[in-house]
Amino acid sequence: MNRWIPLFQVTSNITVRSILLFSLMTVPASLLGQSTNPASRDTSYLGCGVTPPYVSKTVRSRVFVAPGQKQRAYAEVTATAHLGICANYSKLYVQSQGGKYSLVFLGIPTEFAPGNGIKIIGWSADGLLLLFDVLHWPPGDANGQNEIWVYRADTGIFAAIELGGFVKKFDEGCVVDIHPAGFSDSKVLLKVTAKQDDDEVGNKVNAPCAEHDEIWSYNLSNYQFKLVSPDKSQR
Repeated sequence: MNRWIPLFQVTSNITVRSILLFSLMTVPASLLGQSTNPASRDTSYLGCGVTPPYVSKTVRSRVFVAPGQKQRAYAEVTATAHLGICANYSKLYVQSQGGKYSLVFLGIPTEFAPGNGIKIIGWSADGLLLLFDVLHWPPGDANGQNEIWVYRADTGIFAAIELGGFVKKFDEGCVVDIHPAGFSDSKVLLKVTAKQDDDEVGNKVNAPCAEHDEIWSYNLSNYQFKLVSPDKSQR
């Protein structure tokens, strides 16, 4: 069951081993040829290049202004190249009531998922809830996992939407992708796609999958999922 947790407990995918590993391999950005690309605003995925020499990069999202303009937020991701490894730090900054921007969320590289990014979806209508997607991927691969988070600007508290039980609603042979789509009142809207799982050579796995492309809502008060828009092909 989902629980609201305080700010100081939120560090995505953190392990002591990964912190030590990354601390040993970090060198000043000036020695790595770090560049900032103002033209790019995509903080969901950032790499260091496809072929050597790899280059460290930093990308910042646009500023997301809450209704009423009392809250603002942006994401910043730095991909650091060193010794053939690209490791990311993803940061979420929030400004409240015209004050200074504060770092409220930090995603760090781990041994098995050094890549990470943040995609801000937007604010709720009351300007208090910020919805964002955190993505993780293994070395050399943009295919990974995502975590859906909600930040409460009035309390500084986070909630992670737990999807483990929800995906069990779908057939065993399905690959299920779930991404945040926005808010409806105080509920989070989720775009859910279920497709037939294939093996490495493109053959369907033994278990069948009834494929779906649907919109679900998630109630932050009672932690319940509800189907909002059924797949038209299933009607």
